[in-house]
Amino acid sequence: MFEEIGIYGWEEAEVTVLSAIMADLPILFIGRHGANKTDGARQIAKAIWGPKVKFTSFHCPLLTTEDLLGWPDPSSLKKGKMGFIDTGNSVWNCEVALWDEINRANQMVGSKILEIVRTKRVMDRPTALRFSFSAINPPKEYESAYMSQALASRFVCIRVPDADTMSDVGSVLKKLRKRKKVRRRSSRLRNLITRALEYEVDEKNQKAIDDLLIVLHESSTHYISIRSLEMIRRLVVANLQLSSIGIPLTTVNVVNSVLGAIPEFFEITRSKKEADIVFSVQAAVNSYLTRVDLPENMISPPPSDPAEWGYSIVKEAENHPERCLRLYKEVKNKEEDGSIDPEVSKAVRGGIWLAAARRDTAFMESPFSLESLDTTRNVFVIEP
Repeated sequence: MFEEIGIYGWEEAEVTVLSAIMADLPILFIGRHGANKTDGARQIAKAIWGPKVKFTSFHCPLLTTEDLLGWPDPSSLKKGKMGFIDTGNSVWNCEVALWDEINRANQMVGSKILEIVRTKRVMDRPTALRFSFSAINPPKEYESAYMSQALASRFVCIRVPDADTMSDVGSVLKKLRKRKKVRRRSSRLRNLITRALEYEVDEKNQKAIDDLLIVLHESSTHYISIRSLEMIRRLVVANLQLSSIGIPLTTVNVVNSVLGAIPEFFEITRSKKEADIVFSVQAAVNSYLTRVDLPENMISPPPSDPAEWGYSIVKEAENHPERCLRLYKEVKNKEEDGSIDPEVSKAVRGGIWLAAARRDTAFMESPFSLESLDTTRNVFVIEP
């Protein structure tokens, strides 16, 4: 999805970013210098809130109160009120903010930033702010300041990939060379979120999410605050809403969302990271996924790349064989209503059937020829 707006290599972070925005939870990007944190935030902001959105990057280590609020207005002081002269880049008219190197802000400015992040107000006065991104370099690696627990726990933490963690750097570099040719499809991301937010989570799924929170609280040796549990609830609800428009509800996506609300996992505070935290979260999430009912409109193919879409559906079938029959029917329905080409439908349905057969959960006799299945197996790299 993010490649459509010129952001490459962020596939694993996409669902958590969109879920945080849907849940109106500020985002903290964690990554090395040059990992595209600032530009990534800008591109996402313009894609979701429109190209004319007022995006301001505040460099926190050098940020002063005057930079943040503007200069005190003498004329308002004469009237016994506190007003400010806008500098053009102050927070009052900023719609989307990036608090860069927020861990290095001085205490006076940092207290104001915390209030803004929490309430979108400062000194109890409203701002135009709609959303906050923040960014830091890993404190341990850069020997820089750690964040306070009070501040860090306000954000959904997302690790931004760099060249060392990308699976195919060569492919990313090739795409970057052609970056000017990328068609900016900002309205598509905005429309995806709008459609996803229309889905209302039913009582059964709310109960499954409640059970997930209880298991996380009881099974983790790490302390998870009530605030973090509520953030997790909102993120998991957003995950489920995104699945209603065809974005797979996978273990990786839900685990990333849960861990995003636990800043200690990212070692950005001085609190000790518990070694088994990932294991306990994965166990809780796997249990949750067996109980959740997926929305009816589980598949919504993007208009851009049918092959990429088909691959994601087949991989979903491989990872969750219990969903194969439903996936198969959804793809067939999309073919019948003209949403996808019949040949694409045939290939994808063949991939779903093969995925089910591998797990001995085939839901029907093969409706495909052996030659057709061999072609499908090669396209989707499915082991015999």
